[in-house]
Amino acid sequence: MSVYQNFKIVPIYLHFHADNPDAPTKVDDETDNWPVPDQFQEQLSQIKRTHCVQPLRAYMDNRFIEPNDVNGTLANALVEIHFTIKHYNIRREGEKPFDSFTADIEQLTVLERGAPKQLTPYKRRNPRSGPLEVKRVKVSMIPTQPFTSAPKGICSTSTP
Repeated sequence: MSVYQNFKIVPIYLHFHADNPDAPTKVDDETDNWPVPDQFQEQLSQIKRTHCVQPLRAYMDNRFIEPNDVNGTLANALVEIHFTIKHYNIRREGEKPFDSFTADIEQLTVLERGAPKQLTPYKRRNPRSGPLEVKRVKVSMIPTQPFTSAPKGICSTSTP
């Protein structure tokens, strides 16, 4: 399961083990210290004893990317993703059958870090404070030097 918040992924992959008689009664360190935003701490606390986190297998330069660094590292990056897709054809008596697909990310490898987005001067906090003075490069369509490579008969600068 991933929690999407403000277009950022909060990777929280959980394995359910409540039906397992050998399930641990103590919360493992990874699950107990899993970084989640404050607004989700209570929900995580409620499921810590029945679930354990499984970190996203994300790597860059053959090194594991820690959960707190995943969003920053993956932003605008070129990545190789290994995933599985499962297809289910669901049929119910008296209803039209339909297809359902699920996908799981198995591993991510960052091939190329993303370039930061260019800031634009037009994105300001308060547009009521007045217009921006943007310096523009003046472009002239008038050549600064006469053309010398024109074929004969097309353009002539001499007078008869």
